[in-house]
Amino acid sequence: MKSKKYWEMINRTVSEPTQIKGLTFLKGQNIFIPVMAIHRNPQLYDDPDSFKPERYEDQDKTIAFQAFGFGPRICIGMRLALVELKVALINVLKAVRFDRMPDTPEVLTFDPNPNILQTDKDIILKVSPRC
Repeated sequence: MKSKKYWEMINRTVSEPTQIKGLTFLKGQNIFIPVMAIHRNPQLYDDPDSFKPERYEDQDKTIAFQAFGFGPRICIGMRLALVELKVALINVLKAVRFDRMPDTPEVLTFDPNPNILQTDKDIILKVSPRC
């Protein structure tokens, strides 16, 4: 089985010496948070490779959802972006239907390129109008 590598990351610089669970972080040290690895962690989510956006609604695990960052540096446009995305998605889904073609794998694996999130294989969908 091919090992999974997820490279989507958030980086931060330590502003003052900090100790968390026995680990010491020194001032000026760079910290990398592996977002995709957290989002697909089987210890946090059942069936982490399936598309289930509702899993992020669980209030106990909201810090694990890092698409917009967290804490004082969270994206200020997060709420607007989510509303715009939902409105656009509703309009698209009202007009067309998407069907997965046989060449598209059911479980997506990702290219380990650290600069962009891209699947190993193409996602091929059939788009047809809703009647």
